[in-house]
Amino acid sequence: MSQHIHTHNCGCAEEAKGLGDLYSLYANIKSDGVVALNEAVPNTGLGVIKPFDTRLDDTVTLESDSDGEVLLRIPFTSVIKLKAITVRTAGDEDRAPTRMKLWVNRDDIDFGNQADIAPTQAFDLIYDARGDFKIPVKPALFSSTSKLTIYLGKGEDTDSELCVGFLGLFGQPTPFKHGIVNVVYESRANPADHATEDIKSKTMGYSL
Repeated sequence: MSQHIHTHNCGCAEEAKGLGDLYSLYANIKSDGVVALNEAVPNTGLGVIKPFDTRLDDTVTLESDSDGEVLLRIPFTSVIKLKAITVRTAGDEDRAPTRMKLWVNRDDIDFGNQADIAPTQAFDLIYDARGDFKIPVKPALFSSTSKLTIYLGKGEDTDSELCVGFLGLFGQPTPFKHGIVNVVYESRANPADHATEDIKSKTMGYSL
C-alpha cells in the first residue's frame, strides 16, 4: 500500500510539476456504470462527477447516508492514466472527508472489506471548499486504469455525514479499449498495430 498525507506543506506542488498536461477524464467515464454506496440520495454520486467548470454548482451533492463514509466504483470507457484527483467539500469543514483510499482495476471493494484490503494508494485530505487542490497520485500505479474504486471517509468521526460537491479525475486517456489492453498484457502485441483515436477532452480554466 502507498500512503500519503496531503497537507498544505506536504510537497504535492513539487510532485505535481512532473504531471505534465492534465486532461479532465470526465468524458472517459462510463456514466451508466458508476455505483455509489451509502449515498443518501440515489445517483448523487454520479452527479458530483462533472466538468471542472461546474465544480462550484451544488445543485447536486453527494451526502453519506448513515455515517461519514461513501464508496464509489467508477468504470472508464477506455484505459486511462490517472494523475490527480480533486475532492471538493459542499458545506462547512465539519462535513469534509478527511480520508481517501483508491483501488485500481477492482470491482469487489465494499464496506465489508475495504479496511482489510490494502489500497493502491491512500491519502489524508485537507478541507477544500473551492476545488482548488489537485492531489497527485503516483502515476506508475495508475498507468493502466480501467476501473477506479474511491473510498471517502471521516476517519474516527464516522457518526456525522460527509458532503461532497465535486469529484474530479485528471490525467491522460489512452487509445486502448479494454479488449485491446488484454491483448497487450497477454500477447505483448505491438500497440502500433492498433488503431488510435483522437483525444479531445482537455479541460480549460484550471492550473496546478
